[in-house]
Amino acid sequence: MRTYASLSPMFWTRGSGKRLRGHKEAQIVALYLMSSPATTMVGIYHLALPTLCHETGLTTEEASKGLGRCIEEGFCFWDEAEELVFVPALAKHQIGEKLSAKDFKVKGVLRALAPFREHRFYAMFIDRYADSYCLSPDDSEAPSRPPPGDYVPVLSCPDQDPAQRSDAPAPAEPLALEPTPPPTKTRRRQARTVAPETEIPEGWQPTAEHVARAARDGLNLARQVDKFVSNAHAKRVLAVNWNAKFTTWLINAVEFRERDGGYQSAPAPQDPAEQRRRAQGDERVRHEAERQKREIEEQTRRDRAALLARGIDPDSGVMPSMAALAARIG
Repeated sequence: MRTYASLSPMFWTRGSGKRLRGHKEAQIVALYLMSSPATTMVGIYHLALPTLCHETGLTTEEASKGLGRCIEEGFCFWDEAEELVFVPALAKHQIGEKLSAKDFKVKGVLRALAPFREHRFYAMFIDRYADSYCLSPDDSEAPSRPPPGDYVPVLSCPDQDPAQRSDAPAPAEPLALEPTPPPTKTRRRQARTVAPETEIPEGWQPTAEHVARAARDGLNLARQVDKFVSNAHAKRVLAVNWNAKFTTWLINAVEFRERDGGYQSAPAPQDPAEQRRRAQGDERVRHEAERQKREIEEQTRRDRAALLARGIDPDSGVMPSMAALAARIG
């Protein structure tokens, strides 16, 4: 059942509404056909004459006369056998003058028409609105089944079981609904289990990776471990992975040292071959120094002996006779 409908005020001043002046039953019927709870957006819907009489307050004779006048004026078409009515102008008031091919209302029009595709009113609607609503001729011939929830006209007689009627439609087979494929572009969020944070374990020790990193970066590993553990206990630090946290600690230690121009706790390791070459070079330098020292000592000894042979004191560099002469002069 429709909860609202559009009704133009121009109904009273032009068109069919104006032509119905002087026939109040026809005007009442016309207004009811435009705003009945059973109306659809395409203007084709099920309407029983007793329902029209009950909801308008008209007698059967008044309702029949009013409906007949509306048919004469071309305001509506009536199929008494199937109790269907078609109000051609209703779609223009409910949908609009025109629709584009990409408008979603086009599919809505086709869904509303689907229950009546075997009736002549279906073809009449297509002929009238094919160009305005971008409806192709194939749409009127394409077999379709109304989806669940759409209005389906029910032809029934109050005093006869529909199942016993010869013209009763065969029960519709249930629709085979294909499973909807899962979305391909939407990333599904999966729940992740996060380990709880804990204090540093008792007896925690660095890994082999930590040892190699400290040696490579020239850090005193024992000192860094003491500082790391003391900081964790003092500040009650919590962590999920303490090994990863210590790796970060070592990285920060190198950065702090470079930033502050700081300490070099341990000498950078050298290649063993380079160490041997340096050791051998140092040994040669030491031997050469010792050789030169011995030569100097030997030369000094010979010089002293030569001075003494000439009667010169090696310590003062003065001959004894000159010394005595100097003493007498003084």
